[in-house]
Amino acid sequence: MSRINKALVARRFAGSIDSYPANAVVQGETAHGLIAALKADCGSRFNSIFEVGCGTGLLTTIIARELQYRKLAVNDMVAACRHRIANIADCEFIEGDIETIPELPQPVDLVISNATFQWLANPEAAFARFAGIMSAGGVLAFSTFGPENLREIAAVTGHSLVYRSIADIRKMLTADFEIKTIAEQSRSMVFNAPLEVLKHLRQTGVTGINNKIWTKSVLKNFINSYIDRYSVTGGVVLTYHPILVIAVKR
Repeated sequence: MSRINKALVARRFAGSIDSYPANAVVQGETAHGLIAALKADCGSRFNSIFEVGCGTGLLTTIIARELQYRKLAVNDMVAACRHRIANIADCEFIEGDIETIPELPQPVDLVISNATFQWLANPEAAFARFAGIMSAGGVLAFSTFGPENLREIAAVTGHSLVYRSIADIRKMLTADFEIKTIAEQSRSMVFNAPLEVLKHLRQTGVTGINNKIWTKSVLKNFINSYIDRYSVTGGVVLTYHPILVIAVKR
């Protein structure tokens, strides 16, 4: 497992701003699934909403279209996202790492995030902090990724985020939240070749785990190992392991 270099993460995501929307297929699916689950469990009306890790606005777009609210604040540590979001919704943009920003908007009725919390160094502390800015009965809605996420990359390179399981997430939320929905699935994508897998990861900005130097020999070994282990009909496979959570503040 690899420690998170937040500065590197920010640089990689900043570099993928133009390519992210078209290539973040699974993240787009989880954004739609998250809003559907939220509406089913808690309705669509919220006075004040805070979105964490808005990125290029995949989730923000759906929030603006499908939820009713008086005030929306969004956060991202990539400053360039501000301009993207300004074209999507009328909202306050708060730049910075959500784990270290001194002040968060409050009170809020809904804290929501799509495909971001796997980057948290201390999710339990973040969840407690979110509870602290919520109104009574406030909702925490998020998607993240579980331990099987990008398992092929982890096996071939030896590098991976510390992905939390459903059991881990339940335990972290117990003190402050009642879980309404928690679900997981496995989503496989097939690419023509290992180089296409790497291109996909670069275009979605999720290569910010380490500064690995891809020499010719390293790249050749990666390609050969990936083909040997993960070939399927039509190419090679890459696994995503999305987890979706809807919880209400106790």
